[in-house]
Amino acid sequence: MASVFDFLTLSAVSLDVMACRYAPAAAVVSRQQTRLAKLLAVAQHGSRFYQHHLRGVVPGSTPLQALPVVNKSLLMANFDDWVTDPQLKLAEVSAFIRDPDRIAQPYLGNYLVWESSGTSNQPGIFVQDAQALAVYDALEALRPGTAPRVTGFLPWSPRQRMAFVGAIGGHFASVVSMQRLRQLNPWLAQDLRCFSILQPAHGLVDELNAFAPNVIATYPTAATLLAQEASRGALRSTLDEVWTGGETLSLAVRQRVSQAFTCPVRNSYGASEFMSIAWECRCGSLHVNADWVILEP
Repeated sequence: MASVFDFLTLSAVSLDVMACRYAPAAAVVSRQQTRLAKLLAVAQHGSRFYQHHLRGVVPGSTPLQALPVVNKSLLMANFDDWVTDPQLKLAEVSAFIRDPDRIAQPYLGNYLVWESSGTSNQPGIFVQDAQALAVYDALEALRPGTAPRVTGFLPWSPRQRMAFVGAIGGHFASVVSMQRLRQLNPWLAQDLRCFSILQPAHGLVDELNAFAPNVIATYPTAATLLAQEASRGALRSTLDEVWTGGETLSLAVRQRVSQAFTCPVRNSYGASEFMSIAWECRCGSLHVNADWVILEP
């Protein structure tokens, strides 16, 4: 079953991402404000929750700091009124994500669905359309710090094998994205695999040795475990890169993992709410995709 993808939307977004690569700060701020105003207008028009919650807000005029605050618990408690597509019902979407066999399958033919792990005591459910997915795809492929990572997975590039090591039993953003990539790129199916971090370490090491990846993508804590296994000779993968995300990557962990695998470690920052918040430059610093994200502590 083909996943959610729209080539024309991706092309338009990609042109915008490339155009903004060297844009001055004023142009980035302009994009922020334009997109914020459009987002607020769509929410006020299509979401019963936001029609009430944003009453009195004028898109493009009301400053961001003046908007009423929401949190995940409030949004999930009002899911059926929060969404802008009346076809989306919490009970039905929840039933969909309870089935692990449906990971990365289109929902209602138009959406991908993933859930957060609930680290804030309230798991969230996030419904992504082709426009949102095109933004993630373009940012991951075209921003300077991330572009070299994906070129090895184009059909004309030298063969690479990528292993994602993480929580794979639920509809989490990372595993949904990996499975979607396999669906969209049939030539990747045998070279991109997901491995459960919840199994005993010796079983995970055996599976990775059998698969022999060139790239491992995982969390910093899991990368530390794998580095220990590599240092003692149990994990025998020869890696070109280790990709980390989902947690804070400390300098000590970066150095330990890099030394164990004798390869660079590339970090990224994202969330279930927005997959591609920041990319890492060659100096190891994270840079916010500020033309698409307004990030506040």
